[in-house]
Amino acid sequence: MPHWQFDPASVFLAGTAVELMFACTMLVIALSDRRTQGTRWFSAMAALNLVGTSFRLWHGRDDRLIWDIRFAAWALLTGFLMHGGVQWFAARRKPKYQPWILLVTVVLFLCGINPGSRQLEILFLLRVAALALYGHMMWMLWRPKLVALQTATRWSAFSLVLMALLRIVRMLMHLGLLPAASSAGLDHLRELGLAATMFTELSFVALYVAEVKMRLHEETRIDVLTGLKNRRAFEELAQRAVETAVARGYALSMLMLDLDHFKTLNDTWGHVVGDRALSLVGSVLVNTMGDGMLVMRLGGEEFAVLLPEMEMDEAQAVAETLRAAVAKLKLSQDGEEVSVTASLGVSSLQRGEVTWQLMLQRADVALYRAKAAGRNRVERCVAGTHPPMPHSGEMSAWQRMFRGQGPLL
Repeated sequence: MPHWQFDPASVFLAGTAVELMFACTMLVIALSDRRTQGTRWFSAMAALNLVGTSFRLWHGRDDRLIWDIRFAAWALLTGFLMHGGVQWFAARRKPKYQPWILLVTVVLFLCGINPGSRQLEILFLLRVAALALYGHMMWMLWRPKLVALQTATRWSAFSLVLMALLRIVRMLMHLGLLPAASSAGLDHLRELGLAATMFTELSFVALYVAEVKMRLHEETRIDVLTGLKNRRAFEELAQRAVETAVARGYALSMLMLDLDHFKTLNDTWGHVVGDRALSLVGSVLVNTMGDGMLVMRLGGEEFAVLLPEMEMDEAQAVAETLRAAVAKLKLSQDGEEVSVTASLGVSSLQRGEVTWQLMLQRADVALYRAKAAGRNRVERCVAGTHPPMPHSGEMSAWQRMFRGQGPLL
């Protein structure tokens, strides 16, 4: 049976092929997706890594310390570019140290050309600087700003830990704190470093995939016309708000808002004016509500607002403020002013409830009562209250929501 042998050259060539594919992938992504700015930094990093790896293939192995300094300087420069990409993905900040990269590049170039007699000291400083960069990147990746990216960022952090450990081993060898490796051992260290680099690059591709997945998840939960969360998002956020309120013992209230005579508005002034009215009402809701308020469009001319840590009386006061703000809206069309009013229903989470459905149903009951009482008003509903009987052929907003029919007019 043939004995398997480790072939560093084959691994090195395979790693180079992976780096080439990674560089091409990042370049295509950076050119086609301008919103994900972190991929531009990764693309530049991949290009420099590919150049460095290609030079090693062309130059061959050289155990002189001067080449370790040059490669450490090159690695520090690519580390700055990697740091830029990680900062964008994990911290959601746009890096602003491009001039510093140019300065560091010049200094590193001079160190690599003429390091003088303090080669070990220069190599030590370069590697300490690289480890400091890696440490900061690992910290950002372990605690990303967006929880949706946490799994992908932590895989990237783990890959950077592997790369950092290999760099520490090499540094301790040069300082004499670890026994120097043989020629074969150095080959193994180089190839392990290349494998760790490959793993890191693949983790960055996974990071981009997680970013796109998160973006698609958000976009499917946004109402295109108003920019508010849509009904799908409402169901998720409402349940999350209820669970938080129950776990922490907080109050939770809900408003339902429905534009009055919206069908007449559309029939009289056209759907363009109707869309403008919906968009303006959405803006009023966002501008009036403070931080922590969750504003959504359920569909048609119906909106919902979640009010964490608000009792019924305070929620009713907020609803009155919203009603008055909507009533002040004026749309201009063909030299005439078009007025808009809204009716609102208010309800609160009751003791023992662990889902949002009953709270929504009570808000819908209150909204129906506001419509029946003349519109442009606020009504509240408590547990055990039932709506008035609808006229023939009418259904409440709650009934329509679960039967897939249109909004209440």
